[in-house]
Amino acid sequence: FTLSEGKGLDDLGLKPGQSVGRSVFELYKNYPAIVQNIRRALAGECFRDVIELNGLYFDVRYSPIRDEHSEVTGIIGVATDVTEQKRTEKILFEKNERLIRFQAKLLELIKIDDSNFEAALKRILREVSKTLDVERVSLWLFSDDRSLIHCESLYVSPRDSFQKGINLYAKDYPKYFAALEESLAIVAQDAAHDPKTEEFRSNYLEPLGIVS
Repeated sequence: FTLSEGKGLDDLGLKPGQSVGRSVFELYKNYPAIVQNIRRALAGECFRDVIELNGLYFDVRYSPIRDEHSEVTGIIGVATDVTEQKRTEKILFEKNERLIRFQAKLLELIKIDDSNFEAALKRILREVSKTLDVERVSLWLFSDDRSLIHCESLYVSPRDSFQKGINLYAKDYPKYFAALEESLAIVAQDAAHDPKTEEFRSNYLEPLGIVS
């Protein structure tokens, strides 16, 4: 190293100039991908690559330095911290993979023999729980006068068990029922404090450890 500067050094626990005078091959001997990239650059190749280092990701541009005879005498490596970008890409990839699995599962569930409604419903709830990786999945139906919702079936994956017969009344949970009338989906990341679902806090969410 003849020069070592930049904000990314802080993330690696290094100070500007700390690596100057050290062999790059010694410093990165435990990172074969980095060593390989350095050898490629020393062989005269100009390229870029994303590397992982101690849980951080860097987009590195490698450029060989040549003398007046076009001989490679060193390399310049410019690294940009792209850790947040890579983490976001990972999250999006995982979400997309989950969506693909869910869509494939939906196509499979469509073919279920529904001549036995209860058996078919149990299979659907179990498969949805597994595909979405959630502990509780249930089907609730409104009464004719929409004064209550009735639990046709509730699947709890840790116990691999089913429950049914629970009723929730609009008079007891007016905010929740109002939200149901306004939207087909209720998204509550913090269910205990979301205005649409906070009515369930003391008797349902907190006792069962449900967050969202």
